[in-house]
Amino acid sequence: VYLRESKTLLGGSKAAVYDLDGLVLDNPPLFLTMQDIDRIAIIRGSGASNRYGQRGQGGVIVINTKQGNFIDPEATQKFKDSITLRKKRDIEAFKTASLDTEIPVELKNLYDADSEEKASQVYEDQVANFDNSPYKAIAVGAYFLKKWKSKEKAGEIWNSVKTNYSSNAPVLKALAYSYEENGDLLAAMQLYRAIASLRPNYVQSYRDLANINTQLGNHGKALNLYATQLLDRAEVRQTAMDSIINIESHNLIARHKMEMSSQVIDIEQTLGYSPIRVLLEWNNGEAEFDLQCMNPPNYYTWRHTFNRNPESITDEKTQGYSSKQFLINENLGGKWRFNLKYFGNKSNEPTYLKVTTYFDYGKPTQRKELKVFRLALLDTNMHLLTIDIDTNG
Repeated sequence: VYLRESKTLLGGSKAAVYDLDGLVLDNPPLFLTMQDIDRIAIIRGSGASNRYGQRGQGGVIVINTKQGNFIDPEATQKFKDSITLRKKRDIEAFKTASLDTEIPVELKNLYDADSEEKASQVYEDQVANFDNSPYKAIAVGAYFLKKWKSKEKAGEIWNSVKTNYSSNAPVLKALAYSYEENGDLLAAMQLYRAIASLRPNYVQSYRDLANINTQLGNHGKALNLYATQLLDRAEVRQTAMDSIINIESHNLIARHKMEMSSQVIDIEQTLGYSPIRVLLEWNNGEAEFDLQCMNPPNYYTWRHTFNRNPESITDEKTQGYSSKQFLINENLGGKWRFNLKYFGNKSNEPTYLKVTTYFDYGKPTQRKELKVFRLALLDTNMHLLTIDIDTNG
């Protein structure tokens, strides 16, 4: 039951909870009979949040029974079981390893090198192996850039990847992510242009070009690309990608007007709350994974597998996109933890995942953090990132 509709086409409405004689339940108490019920009340708006906290954001349906203290053995046991399950989930969630610290097994010799010269020698000894494996080469370039601050070596390796795999869109996209992460936006744009020529029917191709032009300050080109994708398709539906295009184009217009005049147009007026935006993008459309978002006691899992979410996967393949956004109400406070379990991509190659977190989205103070993760370890719950809303970071 949804008592409070979302104020935006982006969705995100939260279901109501049920207060049964003081016991708050996520699911409706279907075990009740009409004869048991004395009164039903509906609480919407801030009143629900003030009294019930985060659980009341979607509104509350208050049910008073005639006894005034309804006790159902099955419901009581389910409540106890839910507490046990919640504690177990908390323990499992915080036992995860970090994707930030995962070292590719095939690069262990490089990471063991205690100087840039030794690392360079290791690379030269295995250069043929890296040339035949573009994802290893991308990881090696990132290693030289992050470990030894060697832009020259990273550029040499990545240029070789661009040349040898100029017709491989997933490889080029993984490389574009790496350029973006390291601030080389012009190099990233060059790759996104190449990908658009390889995939002219993919909506993701034009959205990526619009996004990179936005970052480079080419607002007119970016808006034109967004408008083309919104208006030039025969059928426009509010799918995941349309929602991304909508909010990004709105944000671009709002921030551009902020620069040109004193009038402030806040994205909060559209959403109904001040958002922290988390955008996930992956280079291989065949990638499957589970994403778990938690702010205890609240848990949510987005399942990106064909078996568990066939409609979403089919829509991605039909329109040609590989991205998903999540909007967090920063007024909720607390720490939001994101975990990911990777299941592969129908090949032996890793998947590159780009995660961009926007704070104060749509405001003059908007800022972002961008991270790129190399997904290779299968069926293991890994920690992706934590957002501490209370410290805005």
